[in-house]
Amino acid sequence: MVFDDLTVRAAPEVPALTLPNADDPAVITDGAIPGDHWRFAVLSDTQFTADAPNGPLVAQARRSLREVLASDPEFIVINGDFVDRGFARDIELAKRIIDEEVGGRVPVHFVPGNHEAAGPGNLSEWIKVFGEPTGTFDHKGTRFIQQNTYGYSLRSGGFDQVLDLKKQLADAENDPTIRNVIVLQHHPMTDPTPTGGSALTDPKEATLLQDWLADFRFDSGKGAALISAGVGTFHASRTDGVLQVINGNSGKGPNGAPGDGGFTGWSLVGIDPNAAVTPLQRGQWSKNTANQWLQVEMTPHVDSLELSVPESLTVGETGRVTATVVQDGRRVPVDYPVAADWTADAKVTISGSSPRESALATFDPATGEFVAKRAGTVTVALKVNGVTKQATITLR
Repeated sequence: MVFDDLTVRAAPEVPALTLPNADDPAVITDGAIPGDHWRFAVLSDTQFTADAPNGPLVAQARRSLREVLASDPEFIVINGDFVDRGFARDIELAKRIIDEEVGGRVPVHFVPGNHEAAGPGNLSEWIKVFGEPTGTFDHKGTRFIQQNTYGYSLRSGGFDQVLDLKKQLADAENDPTIRNVIVLQHHPMTDPTPTGGSALTDPKEATLLQDWLADFRFDSGKGAALISAGVGTFHASRTDGVLQVINGNSGKGPNGAPGDGGFTGWSLVGIDPNAAVTPLQRGQWSKNTANQWLQVEMTPHVDSLELSVPESLTVGETGRVTATVVQDGRRVPVDYPVAADWTADAKVTISGSSPRESALATFDPATGEFVAKRAGTVTVALKVNGVTKQATITLR
């Protein structure tokens, strides 16, 4: 065979797509939840078993509960996969850990995940100890709706809970004492990780839930959010005015890069009891995201804290201040979505505060940019999950 010409069709080389970080304003990365907000804590995905009642995952579960209690929440949400299996002895150990660490000091609302059913294939043993997996409770103007998604779907928890969700949203819309609604369930509507395997498996269910919450937000002007877990990554996003907060792992190793929410820890959620009910008009979804009725601190476990600063700067020179959380050999940059609190002495103007003409330097925690203005010595400090580190910078 003789060929006069040969053409090969192949996919062209294209540069990798780079997307900007979609940092949600509900996530606090510098400072703390305002003092007039009431707070509750969320932990999930410790995934211990009774095979190792004194093992590292049990230790992480106990550590998480102790750190959560130290934040003084009004209640705790365990948002699924607290255990790795749902056999009787695993559930009994979970109950013992909660009793020993919390001891009734605050209420605990336990929402089951898929691992609470692992082994038996259902929640039979979990229900014997913790009761019905679905329910509703109101707290200071916010309605919480607990959903059972142990089979990665709403219908795995029974069609009755789907009907009840619709009813609870309608009741909350017409109840003047309710200002916001939060749905608590283990599986998110969407999974932001590359594999995307931990969300509700039926996209029609996810769309239904999203549409119902968006309609509630639009029709009532009240806040709507979903708090979930199961992904192994701390993450927040919103669609059509509905905020989705994903709590990362509190014990088991995380998924994703440390700088993208892949760390272990827990979340502290603050609710503004005085947030205005703001009716919307079509096309106004994005314009109302600044009205934060819910704010969240995504708090990592801290084995040690490292603070990197320039030893000295010449007046007019710009340096960079960075920090790293070390946990279980993992190095987590102190950046979005990590909750941190940056401070400095009175001789430094921190971005967002009132500028002082006599300041020796300016510091922007969001970018790490530190600018020397006058000669002298200043101190910068950082606090993450109760651990504080400080350093001195000489300005010449």
